[in-house]
Amino acid sequence: MIHPRYYQITALLTCLASPFATAADATVILSQGCEYVLLDSTQGQVLLKLIKGEPPKAGDVLRGTFRQRDFAELTIKRDGSKVSTWVDMIDRSGSKALMRYSQYCNK
Repeated sequence: MIHPRYYQITALLTCLASPFATAADATVILSQGCEYVLLDSTQGQVLLKLIKGEPPKAGDVLRGTFRQRDFAELTIKRDGSKVSTWVDMIDRSGSKALMRYSQYCNK
């Protein structure tokens, strides 16, 4: 007989191993004439490098899937435009992302 807990653990591991992530919203904190943008999300602070599209403005909400060290196609909710990005970092504490943003943008 298989213990009922087995099914719960199997379901949890399947969800964690899934390559699919759900779309989330993140708010632009810093975007100042630099190819990088700093966002605030439920995952922490997200540092993006803009690849293609108009840079979002501070306060804009971006919707998409954020995975560290991966490309992301995001939608700016204000006007529905799309931006292609590289997710450089997702930082739960926020201090590392802010420090790296400063290094990239204050040269």
